[in-house]
Amino acid sequence: MKNNQGFSNILIIVIGLLIIGVGGYFGYSYLYNPSTTVRISSPENAPVSQQITKEDTKKPQEIEFKGLDNCPKNECKNLEVLNHNNIEIQFLDKEVNKVYTKMVEGIGPNDIKFDKNYLYFETNRMAETDLLEAKINSLNINNGVITELMSSKSRINSFLVSNNIIYYAIGKTCGEVCPDPENTYGHKLYSYNIDTKETIKLNSKNLTDSGYVLPPYFKKIDFERGRINIYKLENNKLIMSFGQMIQPAEWFFYFDLGTKKVTNIDGTKLYGYPELGEKKKELGAWQQFERKLFIRNGIFVIEDK
Repeated sequence: MKNNQGFSNILIIVIGLLIIGVGGYFGYSYLYNPSTTVRISSPENAPVSQQITKEDTKKPQEIEFKGLDNCPKNECKNLEVLNHNNIEIQFLDKEVNKVYTKMVEGIGPNDIKFDKNYLYFETNRMAETDLLEAKINSLNINNGVITELMSSKSRINSFLVSNNIIYYAIGKTCGEVCPDPENTYGHKLYSYNIDTKETIKLNSKNLTDSGYVLPPYFKKIDFERGRINIYKLENNKLIMSFGQMIQPAEWFFYFDLGTKKVTNIDGTKLYGYPELGEKKKELGAWQQFERKLFIRNGIFVIEDK
């Protein structure tokens, strides 16, 4: 009996040593072999991918935009026009991850233009069924002051600001089926001097009757009832285009401010996607929504996407 008891004690000791040995081996692997196990019990040991995801999903803080002079130190130095809708213009400062918002009631669909230290935009005052008044306004980025510059009782299809002169086009537009007689459609082109407040009508005839050569099988109404764009002033000529209503396709032309004549650009070629963007780049007519508009230390800077 004593021999059996001694043997049992020895067996218990051997089993205990075996358990201690195995436990020590796995404990050593757990603590000193990071290739097999990663500890994430504390934030500093969290996987890098989790930390990046948290930063990427962080939403920028929204702040009221009051002009550069009123912004905090070291902010509003590298603003990008992020977006605009019918109630506000948004500026993004990526360096501090903040969105500055300028509330503007009734902002229109035309793209925001810029010249020196001013942004220019259209606002519309609408009735239930029709337009009451369209206005072009300026926003001084140095103090946030909005100034109404001019107004029109007709829809402003497009406008351009250059050297304190606003060039704008009005006239009806429609799609393939137009409810009114053909002779009611026609784009009228005007200039407005911001300093002298003088308005001048630039075309005495429809633009298609001022020298534009129509493509074969097209009528004047196909151009006069469509979109019209004013892109750029170059050598006393406006770079413009007739645009289709249903798809992004345009015919380009010059309007000479001296002779009031229209001349085709590239004959009667219709530019559609993707050639349209390349043609705008070639003409230097890349619009704000196709380029990034930055404000750096109070100076506008344009950069292609």
